[in-house]
Amino acid sequence: MKRPSVYPYKITEPPGANVYRLRNDKQWSQRELADRCQCDWTSISRLENNQSWSRDLLERIAKTFGINVSDLFTPPELAQIYTLSEPRRNAILSMLADAVAAQKAEDQAAKR
Repeated sequence: MKRPSVYPYKITEPPGANVYRLRNDKQWSQRELADRCQCDWTSISRLENNQSWSRDLLERIAKTFGINVSDLFTPPELAQIYTLSEPRRNAILSMLADAVAAQKAEDQAAKR
């Protein structure tokens, strides 16, 4: 089951560091991940070094890890939210949503 993406903003981070981290968390080699994604291991290597990637490759990797493609672009600091228990993660996401709503309200009030 895919979890909802927590990074709905402009994607700015290259995905290589996250693929490397996810792969190492599973203790998989590049070849093992490539086998699971049905691609060549050199594609994994190029991706992890942020040299090149295709949408198809990102979709295969995301499916292998059970995440959304956008999560591959999530800065590692934000990705750590998934190490928290669900109640703590939900509390943080709720606070974040409240802060974003408050900021939008302030921005709209400043425009008036």
